Amino acid sequence: MAVRRRRPLIVFLGNVGADPMLSGSKVAADMNRHMDFIGIDIKPYPKDAEKPGNLTQVRAEFSKGLDRIPNESADTISSQMALGYYDKGGNLDWDDDKFRDRAIGYTSKVMDLAYKKLKPGGALSLTVDQKQLPAVIKAISQSSFKGSNPSMRELPPDDVERTMWLANYNSFGKSIYEVTVKKPA
Repeated sequence: MAVRRRRPLIVFLGNVGADPMLSGSKVAADMNRHMDFIGIDIKPYPKDAEKPGNLTQVRAEFSKGLDRIPNESADTISSQMALGYYDKGGNLDWDDDKFRDRAIGYTSKVMDLAYKKLKPGGALSLTVDQKQLPAVIKAISQSSFKGSNPSMRELPPDDVERTMWLANYNSFGKSIYEVTVKKPA
């Protein structure tokens, strides 16, 4: 009797963006039909937008969306310019110190949930700009990933051009980093 392997599961946090047709989750799902994808975003996925059959969209705030995913089921959880930027209500005001503290606390809480949802050896991969990088590192140190050694790299221009959102963000002239932290195997 053949044993059926589970398909890899990739979760995207903040995947709808300005144009869902060019979002990271849609592009990845189109290119990787052998994998399953879940997108979690507070914004609705447009009803008239084409959605690949291997992409499930959940309209929810990140922690509520992650609550719907079984523990230790995700291979990777990814966020491009979303986790680390907002508080639970989707607000954005990094010039306000109280907001910054709320956002770091919320990011740590979402990272705690991501840790539970990742399989052993799974990775949380975040794409952030140079301004958010210190806050994301602080949130990692306050989450279940504390003690893990995150890897960081500045994205070269070709990588930045891989999605519309990153390409638009790069037009502001800020360096963009990929931060990856793994759950122990």
